[in-house]
Amino acid sequence: VCRDAKIGALGEGTGFATIAHELAHTLGAVDLYGAGARRNRSVTLMVATVSRTPDQHEFYHLDPWHKLRFGWVRPREIEIPSRSTTGAASLRAPTSRGGYQPLLFHDPRRGETEYFLVEYRRQEGLDSDVSDTGIAIWHVATNGRFTPYQIPAAVGDGTDGSVNHVGAPPSPSRGGNGLWHPADGLISLSWLDGPDSGLRLRVLSATGA
Repeated sequence: VCRDAKIGALGEGTGFATIAHELAHTLGAVDLYGAGARRNRSVTLMVATVSRTPDQHEFYHLDPWHKLRFGWVRPREIEIPSRSTTGAASLRAPTSRGGYQPLLFHDPRRGETEYFLVEYRRQEGLDSDVSDTGIAIWHVATNGRFTPYQIPAAVGDGTDGSVNHVGAPPSPSRGGNGLWHPADGLISLSWLDGPDSGLRLRVLSATGA
């Protein structure tokens, strides 16, 4: 597979997800599986999709950050307020017929390179192998060229990149694959360098369209 001198090499018996993964690289997609291929399993196409099972049909959607980067989706932007305020939003899954629009939470004081993306995922169709049905929260931090970078060991464990799914409880985990549900209660999110973002989220329902 080749696009503008970018080549994806695929062997016989390659699984469906890996074929799509390599094709995505020709569009400019980057791997989000981190060192050891442990991060973000089954929540984005850009995880480690290679399997020992020939012709595997497992598949899941791209994460909203890649879709935003490619211009495939326009999220609803919400500024993280400096004072207490509340609001609610309904989300549709990327497999639904229209209406998919993730939420993008940002703080102008942090600039344009760090923010949170929130989407609803549902185990169906071309997302049937996503890790769960529920709310996915993505923490995005990029450099000045809007590309991910390796997180310093002083901040993380020295093995992961700066674009990750925030895994669900027992504690929010960078690169985890647990989706969020009403039973998880109030979700507090921090910036990459440690400060509280001030953003609080609560899932009211995780069984929508």
